[in-house]
Amino acid sequence: MKLDAAKYILGVFIMDIIRPASWGIHNASRTPEGVRFSVDGFLHKGDVEVDYLGDATFTVRILGSNGKIKNKVEGIYVDGLIETIDKLVEHCSDYEDRVAEEYGLNR
Repeated sequence: MKLDAAKYILGVFIMDIIRPASWGIHNASRTPEGVRFSVDGFLHKGDVEVDYLGDATFTVRILGSNGKIKNKVEGIYVDGLIETIDKLVEHCSDYEDRVAEEYGLNR
């Protein structure tokens, strides 16, 4: 039985749902090797593609508004997938301040 790459990737996201939820994931769809979705992160607003390569590693591509690859990280193991995407789309040096500002929190 062939592994359903999209289900596998989304299952990884569910195991640490807080960070993927903070990216504002929407418009998720299957690709031949994984999943593509849009995000509304602090660092990237647009599309992300994640491929499962079948050798226990993933490739993440950050796509520009023109659909071209802005950033690509290969050879990511499952235990680093969410952290890698988080660093590319959401977590910036002033993250806590931006969260407080975005949600009107007093710090």
